[in-house]
Amino acid sequence: PTEIRTSISPSSAVELNTTSTLANYATKAAAESVTTVTVDSHLVLEELYPGAGYEVKVFAISHGLRSEPHAYFQAVYPHPPRKLSIEKVTSTSVLVRWEPPLDSLFSEYSIR
Repeated sequence: PTEIRTSISPSSAVELNTTSTLANYATKAAAESVTTVTVDSHLVLEELYPGAGYEVKVFAISHGLRSEPHAYFQAVYPHPPRKLSIEKVTSTSVLVRWEPPLDSLFSEYSIR
């Protein structure tokens, strides 16, 4: 394989463009692996879990023999926190509250 390009959107899909014929991807959180054989140089990986990271490997195949893989790691955006509220505590402070996102992996929150 000579090139892998991925693009990601807030949905649970990663778009994969490649110049090879075999795509294999697995989550970093699970040992589960999915392999797709294609003659196209474009593949959309769907139903990915929000917040999960995926290792994508693409191989070229000739006469049943696989090349060395070209590997790439891609994370999927997590869902946002829910039910955000802000309450005034004092004249110089507020209390910010939220609920964790549903059906999404995440490791921390960032407040700006």
